[in-house]
Amino acid sequence: MQEYQVSHPNVTISYKPQSKEDYRERLTNALARNEGPDIFRIHNSWVPMFANELSVIPSSVMTQQEYGETFYPVALSDFSVGSGIVAIPLMYDGLGLYINEQIFETYGKEPPATWDDLLALAVEMTIKGEDDKIEQAGVALGRSENVDHWPEILALMMFQNGADLKNPASVSGEGALKYFVNFSEKYGVWDETLPASTQAFAAGKVAMYFGPSWRAFEINTQSPTLRYKVLPVPQLPKDNPSDPDIGLASYF
Repeated sequence: MQEYQVSHPNVTISYKPQSKEDYRERLTNALARNEGPDIFRIHNSWVPMFANELSVIPSSVMTQQEYGETFYPVALSDFSVGSGIVAIPLMYDGLGLYINEQIFETYGKEPPATWDDLLALAVEMTIKGEDDKIEQAGVALGRSENVDHWPEILALMMFQNGADLKNPASVSGEGALKYFVNFSEKYGVWDETLPASTQAFAAGKVAMYFGPSWRAFEINTQSPTLRYKVLPVPQLPKDNPSDPDIGLASYF
């Protein structure tokens, strides 16, 4: 930062770290009061909310072609507003499927490739004790209060099911929501009494868990000896094997 200010004496940088708690709301309110920062960090899904506050990148800084050659295509799609590009990705992340290797070895199972595979494994790997209490969860899905990243997981399911998130109440959107909820309400592989999914997975009590790559640092800190793998997310069965897999990009 100091080196930049030396080479650009007309620029003054005042960096203010922000807590992730209620960050979006505080940023929104600060911009509404004309007290917001000149440069700020937003999630790729927030672009429509901040579109009126974002400036287009001048072509003298980076052309649309250069942008497309530098970053993943999803960034060009997410950050294009009108005829211009309004943000630059700081990094890329996405949901991965974390599996507990010890549990999979105990059951002699291979990781799931499809959602049908995942459901069958989740039911088989769920262990319940007295009063039907879950002692080992097959997968952390189906609830919002204790499934970390449930909005991203549900969005992934909707995307894969062909839903338009601008119209989530469509048949395909409602189908994805029902499928998500059924992991708890119908199949009973997860419930509201369990701890947050990241914590439960790190404790070795969950066979499968969805999260971004940065959660690995938290898991490693909590359980340094836990053996796990991070794999691509499951897909819907394909009519054409050559159809591309669908994942979810989540980044700032």
